[in-house]
Amino acid sequence: MSGKEKVTQSPVSKKRNRDSPETSPSQPVQQSKKMTSKQDLGKVDGDLNSRMMLGFQQLADKMDKLATKDDFRSLETKIEELVASKVDVAEQLNELRAENQELRSYIELVDTKARSANIVISGLKIGEEESIGACVEKLLVQVMNVPIEDFVIVDAYRLGPPGGRSAVLVKMSTERCVLNVLRRTAGLKGSTIRISRDMPPRVRDCSNRMLKLRHELKAVCPKLNVKLNRDKVIIENHRLEWRGDSLVCGKEDGVAVLMRTTGKDFAQVVEDIVKFRKDSARSGTSS
Repeated sequence: MSGKEKVTQSPVSKKRNRDSPETSPSQPVQQSKKMTSKQDLGKVDGDLNSRMMLGFQQLADKMDKLATKDDFRSLETKIEELVASKVDVAEQLNELRAENQELRSYIELVDTKARSANIVISGLKIGEEESIGACVEKLLVQVMNVPIEDFVIVDAYRLGPPGGRSAVLVKMSTERCVLNVLRRTAGLKGSTIRISRDMPPRVRDCSNRMLKLRHELKAVCPKLNVKLNRDKVIIENHRLEWRGDSLVCGKEDGVAVLMRTTGKDFAQVVEDIVKFRKDSARSGTSS
């Protein structure tokens, strides 16, 4: 082409006027976004402030519940009161135990006194049709040679089922009658019949222990004067008895008293007696 050619702009490449209506809608959209962002930020700030206030309130509530120095002093006072109260309770418990022991001893004494005119006969064979009283009287007079005038039988009955060799409880008129019968028990030597006083269960158990102890004492010290009084042993004015599984003489240890009196150590003997009685109780046997 020669000369200057007139170049015409295509509609696409033609620049848009800033004031053209095609550009005007973009401004309200941007303003709307800015306004929305400000509202969101305001809402977030409000939520954050609310949460912070709630957190401060919860913290304040917890601070109110924390112990103060006065609270610790009050707690120490209460602990001291509890300790003192525990000591008082322990002392009261010991007093009650002592009173209970005294009461039991008194009841046992009354029970023993009530049984003092009774004897228990074991191993005596009595037929179902036989009179128990007549059989007992025959035993005392014909076998043991007890004078008929030395005893009066008030009542006699079995302590077990009829027939066989069930133990028999014999009630006599006085304790003197019992003593008259017990003096003649040597006449039963070699037989299966045994006669003993009627005693409360604990007293009888202690009496059996004392019988074993007396036997051991006489075996080691033949010349030792040993007296048996129900559940107690008397040696040279020393009164030995059982308190639970302990041998005592007043407030002293019974084994120590025996050592001082006899010059012998009976600690193992006492231990064996206690163990034997416990094993007998477990197996349901008695001596």
